[in-house]
Amino acid sequence: MLLGLGVLIAALSGCGSREAVTATGAEETASPANAAAGSVNILLRGDSAKIEGRGAEVEKGVLVIHEGGTYRLTGESRLPVEVRAANVSVTLYLENVKLHTRGNSAIRAVQRGDLTLIFAGEEENSIETDGREKKDGSAADPKGVDAAIFSKGNLTLRGSGSANIKAANRGIVAKGELIVADGIFDLRTEDDIFCGKESVTLQGGAVRASAQGDKGKGVSSDGAVILSGGSYVFAHTSEGIEGKTIEMSGGSFDISADDDGMNAREHYDKEETKTKKKEANPEVWIRIAGGELYVTAGGDGLDSNGDLIFSGGTSYINGSDTGKDAALDWNGSCRVDGGVLIASGMKARAEKISTESAQPFFEWELKSEHPARRTDFRAAGRRQCALLGTSAQCLRLCADFLPRTYGREHAPRCRGKREHCLALTKRYLHCPRTWRKNDESNHKDHAKGFLLRCGLSFSRRFGHDNSI
Repeated sequence: MLLGLGVLIAALSGCGSREAVTATGAEETASPANAAAGSVNILLRGDSAKIEGRGAEVEKGVLVIHEGGTYRLTGESRLPVEVRAANVSVTLYLENVKLHTRGNSAIRAVQRGDLTLIFAGEEENSIETDGREKKDGSAADPKGVDAAIFSKGNLTLRGSGSANIKAANRGIVAKGELIVADGIFDLRTEDDIFCGKESVTLQGGAVRASAQGDKGKGVSSDGAVILSGGSYVFAHTSEGIEGKTIEMSGGSFDISADDDGMNAREHYDKEETKTKKKEANPEVWIRIAGGELYVTAGGDGLDSNGDLIFSGGTSYINGSDTGKDAALDWNGSCRVDGGVLIASGMKARAEKISTESAQPFFEWELKSEHPARRTDFRAAGRRQCALLGTSAQCLRLCADFLPRTYGREHAPRCRGKREHCLALTKRYLHCPRTWRKNDESNHKDHAKGFLLRCGLSFSRRFGHDNSI
């Protein structure tokens, strides 16, 4: 019986530790105290608000902002905040604010302009939407507004504070450009988490987010997605990050997706999709130049309808284990010019990584029959780790990549010595915790996946026999 096809691609240049990266925007965030001097102060009180200054008022159960400027909000409210000032800049300071609204939106800018939200305060700000209609059955939100935080123009999030956001539909949406400069955010959404129609820039902050729905994406844009800083964990998404172009130069991004981890594509209509989906698009690409990227995908790990280029950073890519998708997929060309790349999946590509890549790399494929006894796997694994135990790169793979797959708390530390690598191999090939609850038909896939990730595939790199 044919076991399947295992694929591992690796390119290594240097080592790094997995520490959370936090960056801030270039501009210094003003404090609420300084902002208060020239701002309109609004104290939220349930279904009402105390307003000190001009430019805002409560109208028919909505806190409406009519003019550009700075507004400082505190307190708790069931009133949605609606910005109706067109073609101006509006800044909202949220200090210890709690908003819980009936519809899909809590803060919305319904005219084209620039909206900036600055989160402050020692306590966590809270924004929650229920996604319900009004009592009379009419829509609780203006037409086309379906996100907890929505802007018809550009939207920037920043500040030294934090926010917990629970969205009945989409999370944070801008029809223009969306920028996350800094701040600490915990988001749970039903649909997309971050969406910027023109572009999305994630340049700082610490974010943990999860999209619960079947079609919820981590990041979505029709234009450029720029990842340059911050620490982002997308714990669950249907698709991780999607845009016409995706460029990563810094930060730490941990993506779990039911479908593709990253997908660079251009939207076509139904008829165009039939002919253009498989064509290489020179205006579409994924470029990884820095930072730390961790992907666990049910579809392709990284999928580009144009080029796929690695020139720096550290990338660990786990593609689908079903055999239908690849760890790396591209329509144009793929180059490895620098950085650390380890990509493993169950499907090989007919096209190979470009031989014009500036950095040496290797691709390794395994086709094998399932051994009659699992001890065959254990023996093979012990032999290979004994051979490869002197390689610092293989030891780092065992120490860093495996614990992420099976659970760090269950893995003995690999301290850079051969005996520790061997102990790690014996433990996982003997009885991984996943085998204890799976039947014999499933254990072969876990064993095969382990061998791919533990270093068996590195044997060809160092001139050893890699047969099982």
